[in-house]
This record gives sequence, structure tokens and C-alpha cells, in this order.
Amino acid sequence: MQRLIQFVQSRRGVWLVLALAPAPMLWGLLSRLRKHNHLFADFLQLSCAALRTNAHQPLYGGGPCVGMDAMPFVYIPLIAHGAAALTGWLGAAGFTLLYAVIYGAAGLYLYWMLVFSKAVALAPVERAPLLTLITGSALSWGNVALPLIALIAGAARLALTLPILFGAAVALAAVVKPVFLAYLLGLLYAPISLMRRAAVILASAAAGLAPTVLFVLLGGDEARQWTAQTLHYVLVQAPGYGFLGWTAAMGLVGVGPMQGGLFLAFAAVIVVSGWIVAAQSGLGARERVWLGLGVAALLIPRLMRYDGFLLGLGLIILAEAARAMGPILGRRVSIGVYGLLALSWVLNVVVGGNQLLLVTPLFSLLLVGMAGFSLYQRRRPVVPGQAMLLDTVPL
Repeated sequence: MQRLIQFVQSRRGVWLVLALAPAPMLWGLLSRLRKHNHLFADFLQLSCAALRTNAHQPLYGGGPCVGMDAMPFVYIPLIAHGAAALTGWLGAAGFTLLYAVIYGAAGLYLYWMLVFSKAVALAPVERAPLLTLITGSALSWGNVALPLIALIAGAARLALTLPILFGAAVALAAVVKPVFLAYLLGLLYAPISLMRRAAVILASAAAGLAPTVLFVLLGGDEARQWTAQTLHYVLVQAPGYGFLGWTAAMGLVGVGPMQGGLFLAFAAVIVVSGWIVAAQSGLGARERVWLGLGVAALLIPRLMRYDGFLLGLGLIILAEAARAMGPILGRRVSIGVYGLLALSWVLNVVVGGNQLLLVTPLFSLLLVGMAGFSLYQRRRPVVPGQAMLLDTVPL
């Protein structure tokens, strides 16, 4: 093991890790580009919705537009109207080109931010393995989530100095995907005034949810059609790799009292566990924010492959937190985390993406275990001036 660590830390080992980590993702992307397999199918739902809006046709319940391999439209009409306005101004080809440029720039920015930037105090060779969680399909489908995640990641760098800007970025993303409000957890774990955090989180949540809530309350039949189409797609067609994926794998398809109760219990345990680890491990301020973003990904019930970007960095930050809690724990957790990411690389090659169904529950168990270890450590005599249990910042 020591020889392996020394090799990875060598110049040759660093280049090898940086080259191998994204290899399955890039190979999968090139393969899909070559086969035109569902290429930009998620973007085509926006393009199709824009055409339907300009033609005054229903957005929900109909089949895909002629000549488009589009997925069902699951966003509120506000998004369709925005796409329709851009299509009317630029034309369909111009809108596609604009989106492709933004999408490509967002992907490159996200890659640089998470692996090479100084957003966290970890070397690129320590962060690059997070790319083993990303498949080619996470990029080739062209989902609007990727630019939104890049926006959140960029704003996260300013979460400590301009939390309102980070909150605004999450709120904007939540207008499109309300579940992205979970990423406010990055601010909850930040070592700034609790009252300031609470104000920004509440304001951002209200702003992000307002368009969806107003549509549900005032949208009439169209809102009911949207709800039915979205629930069918999310719960039956594509439950993802998070909590809904776990319950679907156990045969619990749909949403009922049992699933709802289990999710609330799971979310409460995960949020509190992450908070304990962030506050008690000795992580740096920036790392606490990124840990929050990684933990937040676990709370997205329908976690998808593109959510692996922030999930992966959060998992690596968790290993850093373990090292800060003690050398023995740090060594064991680091071996577990990077071993899991190595296994993810293999599964990415073999099965092409289902590795997230393995990674997410193990990440959850590791987080809860580390929180429990931290609480166990606190059974020792309290040192004068020792930090509070859940936070280190005064009100």
C-alpha cells in the first residue's frame, strides 16, 4: 500500500491518474457521439416545448415532436416560454447553437473547477477520481442540469464572502429543477453567522419555489397534467440512482406514506450527520461548503448521473475530514473512498453508470458512521473552550 501511495504521488503517477480517471467518461461520450445514441435528447425536450408553445399546442400529455428523439417535458411552462422566446429570436438552429456553446463551456468549467482550481485545498490528483462517477451519457443527453450545476459550483466559491450570491444561484437553478434547493446545504454547513445563513436559505428557498408553487396553485388542468406526467416519468420511467432508485430496486415503486416517512427519516439523519462532521472534523471553511454540496446530492431523491460531479467531490472531502479527525481513521476512510472510486471506474467500463446505486448508499453509511465516531469521541472529558456540537459560529 505504501508503494502504491508513493507511486501515485510521483510525477508519473499523477499524470496516470489524471489520464485514467476521466477515460471511461470520455470513451462513453465519444461512443454515443459516434452512434448518435439519444444525443442531446434532454435538450430536445426544451426545443420541442418551444415549438409547442409558439404553435399554441399543449405542453403535456402529447407525444414527442415530429423528427425529435425528445424526452417528455417535465418542467413548468415558464421554462418553455423562455425557450420559445429564444427560438423566436434566434431560430431553432440558433437556439441549439447557443445552448451547445453554453453547455460545452459549462462542462469545461465544471471540470476545471472541481479538479484543477483552488476551490479546495486538495491536489488535482486527489480530486480527479471523482470523474469515475461520471458516464458519457451524463454529458451526451444535454440536460440543462449540467449548466445549472456549473453555476452552483461557481457560486460556491463565493459562499463564504457573498452568501446571497450563492443563494441566488441555487434559487435560479431551483426555478428549473426545484430539487436543487437541496444544494443550500452547502450554505448551512458554512462557518458564518447562523442568522445570516438562515435568512439567505429561507429567501432563496422562497424565490426558487415560488414559480412552481404558483403554477401548481393557479395552473388548473395544465398543472394537473404536468404533475401526472412528471410523477410518471420520475417514479416509473427513470427513478434515478438516489433514494427513489433504492426503493425502486426494492420493489417500492411510487410515493406513499412508507416511502415518504423513510425519506424524511433518511434526510434528517444525513443532514445532521453531515453537520456534525463539518463542524467537528476540523475541515477548512471552503471544504465545509463543498462537503455540504456533496451531502446535498444524497438528498436529491431522483439523483441522476450528472449529480455525480458534486457527489464525488463531497465524497473525497469526506475522506479529508476523516484525516483531520485522526491519522488511523483518515487512512482507513481514505482507502475505502478511493477504493470505492476505483471500483466505480471498473463498473463505469463494465456497466456504464449503475455504479451510483452502489456509491450513494455507501457514502450515506460512511457519513453517518463518521458522525457517530465524532459523537463517541466527545464522550471524553470536555476541554475548556471546546466547540459547540453542531456549530462553531456564534449567532
